[in-house]
Amino acid sequence: MLSAVFCTLLVALSLVASVLGQMPTVTIRLSDPQSSGLNIVAKRDTDVTMDCYVENLPVETTVRWQRTYRAPNGNMSVLSLSQDMALEDNIHYSIEKPTQFTWKLRIRAIQVTDVGVYQCFVLTTLNSRAKDERHITVVIQPYLDQQHTSSDQGANQGEDIDLTCNATGRPEPTIEWSRLGGALLPIGQEKLQSSLLQIVNIQPQDRGVYRCVAANSVGTAQTDIKIDVRFAPILNAPRVLIYQAIGYRVELQCYGEGNPIPKSYDSSWVKDATTYTTASDGYDVRFVQGAFGRVTYELIIYNVQESNFGVYMCRMKNSMGVTTQQITLAKTGIPTPSVKLGVVIAGASTPKGWSVMVTSLVTVLLCLARIFD
Repeated sequence: MLSAVFCTLLVALSLVASVLGQMPTVTIRLSDPQSSGLNIVAKRDTDVTMDCYVENLPVETTVRWQRTYRAPNGNMSVLSLSQDMALEDNIHYSIEKPTQFTWKLRIRAIQVTDVGVYQCFVLTTLNSRAKDERHITVVIQPYLDQQHTSSDQGANQGEDIDLTCNATGRPEPTIEWSRLGGALLPIGQEKLQSSLLQIVNIQPQDRGVYRCVAANSVGTAQTDIKIDVRFAPILNAPRVLIYQAIGYRVELQCYGEGNPIPKSYDSSWVKDATTYTTASDGYDVRFVQGAFGRVTYELIIYNVQESNFGVYMCRMKNSMGVTTQQITLAKTGIPTPSVKLGVVIAGASTPKGWSVMVTSLVTVLLCLARIFD
């Protein structure tokens, strides 16, 4: 009696094991892009593929793909994509059969609206299924919103300007400002993370190229914005007090920069009631324009006399205003070497012979040095 019951139980277990052994198995083995666990991150406008491998598929049973997603109203929705090789939408999706047991789903030019859980499954009973699934997220490289991003612009010294930079991407990009050449931002920092860069009381040193970079995990987008600042001439002198003896040559020098660039016809040297703008017997006026709106302005007196001592004003003008720099020529009993030539030069009404050539050469070299400084 016991052996009969044991045999019956053994047969039943064998049948169950046989049935269980024939249950279908569903596995998503490969995907492009490659999945990380159950997640796939795809770039917008690229194709996404998933290989669903099915073993022990019962006769007259189909392999299906479906998508579960959150609808605009917030509810979860299920969309049937395919049954075996038949598609609900053969424009956006396709089913390929690289092997006898593989159903590859291809999503063409995936969009943000395609995010969701994609499931490959086989129905085993009315209420159960063998399945595998992947959650797809769509990412977008940042791109700049040109309508809401600043372009090159100019401002007068002292004005306030706002630079804006807006970008779209998925994940939402961060926006960072910097200046080319390693200069600090007007706020005193090297970088600022914000879509808005406010420059208050803009100054000449704030002119230059500002770079906005939008970045997320997918990539970056950037734009360069050139800021031009208009300002009255800024003057300085290497020596504001110069000594020379009577009968010797001396050079008064004034360096200036401005925007618009000062011109020679708007510049002059003034002493008392005398204005020096062009060369004449006994002195020369030289105006040399360099790089970045900088100029060198000189008054050369070849044979200093008693009447030459006193206060001189270097004067430059542009459309933003007039600026002066004071330089004093004082009397001394010991001859002072020429600043440009480095030697004491006895006075003459005009430079002659070799001194003309040396003076011209030194002037050119000084200008080049300032340009490449």
